[in-house]
Amino acid sequence: MDSKEIVFLSAAATAKAVRSGQLSPEDAVQAYLDRIDQLDSRLAAYITVTREEALGAARQVEWRLESEGDPGPLAGVPMAIKDQFWTEGILTTNGSRVYRDFVPTEDATIVRKLKEAGATLLGKLNLSELAMGGTQNPPWGIPANPWDFDRTPGESSSGSGVALSAHLCAASIGEALLSVGL
Repeated sequence: MDSKEIVFLSAAATAKAVRSGQLSPEDAVQAYLDRIDQLDSRLAAYITVTREEALGAARQVEWRLESEGDPGPLAGVPMAIKDQFWTEGILTTNGSRVYRDFVPTEDATIVRKLKEAGATLLGKLNLSELAMGGTQNPPWGIPANPWDFDRTPGESSSGSGVALSAHLCAASIGEALLSVGL
């Protein structure tokens, strides 16, 4: 499969291609890392890119495929997660200078579950400071709408939206607050 096509596969199609042997998990990760290198300096979707960890996780998925059969429903899917969720051994800033050196000693439950399902973590995504919204000068840059630089991609989970819409990951995790009028 051509590396330029890989980043346009859905997460489900990526997992299916990995499980069937049409796509190696390492090739999938590398395709996204190349695209991140190409575009993210203008988009500011990522705070931290976990290159070595992602490639290592992809090799682990490959090993699980060869030795155990199916490594999970998200087999080899390159994902990124909002930098608010704890990731063991990986900088977790919560979009704030206050946490610029914080490296958790454990994964958030969602991160652990994604890894167990076979996903590979490409990195941590930008957000408004402390996920509060309205940050005028976020420490890691203002995420840019990849389709129209004159429009905002949102606030708190803006990096998650930008990364997914610009095909800098196959899936992303953000969060939303839902309010319903009664």
